[in-house]
Formats: sequence, structure tokens, C-alpha cells
Amino acid sequence: MSLRASITRYVVHGAMRGRWLLLGLRRRSRAIFARRDSADSGTRGDRLVVLVHSFDGYQRFWPPVMHFAGAALPEDLVIYFASEHQGQPNVRARNLLTGSGGFVERLERAVGELSTAHEYVLYLQEDMWLTEPVSAEMLDEFLQVMDEHQLDCLKLGWGSFWPDDRQKIDATTDPLPGAAGDRYRWFGSNPYAVSHHCSIFRVSFLLDTARLIRPFGVTSPIRHELSASAAISRQVKARNADRRPVRIAVWKTEPPIAYVHASEMGRLTEAARELLDARQLAHLYDEDRPGEVFPSER
Repeated sequence: MSLRASITRYVVHGAMRGRWLLLGLRRRSRAIFARRDSADSGTRGDRLVVLVHSFDGYQRFWPPVMHFAGAALPEDLVIYFASEHQGQPNVRARNLLTGSGGFVERLERAVGELSTAHEYVLYLQEDMWLTEPVSAEMLDEFLQVMDEHQLDCLKLGWGSFWPDDRQKIDATTDPLPGAAGDRYRWFGSNPYAVSHHCSIFRVSFLLDTARLIRPFGVTSPIRHELSASAAISRQVKARNADRRPVRIAVWKTEPPIAYVHASEMGRLTEAARELLDARQLAHLYDEDRPGEVFPSER
């Protein structure tokens, strides 16, 4: 059995404790998710912020992710850094301390803090190191697409889907209507409709995905992705004629935001090590700093 199939089987069939839980999630999702019109449109202002989501056990990844985020993103874009009890020292980001708990609990607390003041969030984790500039013009374009098509999520990175999903997505979904269709298409139903790879979320939508599954005892990152995706699978728009309420779009030919995935099971990837060496930044990653590996990741 492939790794992907094993993970899916473990999460959906094991962690959900049977079909009745999945049905319960779907019923609950219908009550939670609804179309939300943008409260504003046009200029970015404080409508969009960045959330780097981590936990204290991954402190060794904090200096590199903040270096790359600070270098790649416009200076006027506010960055929030969510961790448990220990804040990171980079003045470019505002620390959000969530306290202890499982991944979903901490995600809900962090995003809940953003929900009163911001409409959209560019979501990153500590192992997503931006490698190319993300201009203000790019961000304005993303928000224009979000507003025009009332999107709940716009997937922007290479990790938006498993590579073998590309053909299926192309065959079963339409390009977005209008000019945006040259670059983006609907995502449709997929085991990773909700994923943690670089995306812009409507803050209320991301918060709803955590609130949806937390009562069912789902706590870890992978279970959040698969369980929330399964729960909304029948509600995700795929064709322009669909009237399904959840609207997720993805890039068509080239991911707009470039980054290196720096961690594999909690260990520094070869691509990340090569990036640090190439840019003479190896000193930013200290293997002796606090850090856990995947089996104990929360």
C-alpha cells in the first residue's frame, strides 16, 4: 500500500472511528459553512495578514523561516507568529501565544485572534521557507481574485496537491470565470481540499475548519487536513455552474509563491540544507535548539 493510501486509511477510517463520525462531520459542516461576501474590496490595507503557525518543539526552524519571510514579503504586510509559550525574537513578527494543546486547538486560538480584525490570512508553517519575493502587486492580485470569486481559499504553492492529482483536477474542474481563469481553476473535491501548504484563506473559513472537527477529537495536523476535507467534500465547487457553497481555487500552470519545504518528519530536508548553504545562512539553523520529531508532533 502506498504512503498516501496508508495515511488516508489511518486518518479517515481509524481516527474518525467509523462512518458515523464522518457523517456527523458532514452534517455539522452544512450548518457551519455558508457563503460569506467580502466586507470590503479593493486595497489590501489590513485585510490580509500572514500567520506563521508553529509550536515550541520546532524552535530550531524559527530563525530561518522568519529570515526568509521577512526578506520575501512586503514590509507593510503584518506577520503573526503563533507558538505555544515561547515567542520568537524577530521584530518583524508579532507573537501570538496560544498555550498548550493539540494542533487543532492551537490553530483555533491563533486564527480566532485574527478573526476580529482581518479578513484574509496567508498561512505558512515554520518549515515553509519563501525563496522568491512576493510583491505587493502579487498580493493585490490574489485579493482581487478572492474578492471577485468569493473564494474561501486560494492555493498558491507547489504542495497544493499530490502530483498525481494534477490530471484529475484538470479533468474534473473548470477554470475560474473571466480573466482569472488564465491562471486559476476550481479545486473541487479532494482529500486535501483543506491543506496547510502555502494558501490564502478567508479567516472565518479557516477558523470554521478547526471548529468543525475539534468536537470529534481530531487534534493533529494531518488529521485536520484529511478530516476537514472529507467533511466538506460534497460542498466544494468544481464547475462554474455548481452552486456548492465552499469555493477553493488553485493555480493552473505555475505556483505563484515559491518556497522550500524544510522539514520531513521533523528533520531538516536536503533541499533546505542546500538553500541555507547556497545563501550562506547555515548559522540560522541550530540543530541543538529545542526540537521534536514527527512521532511526538502535536
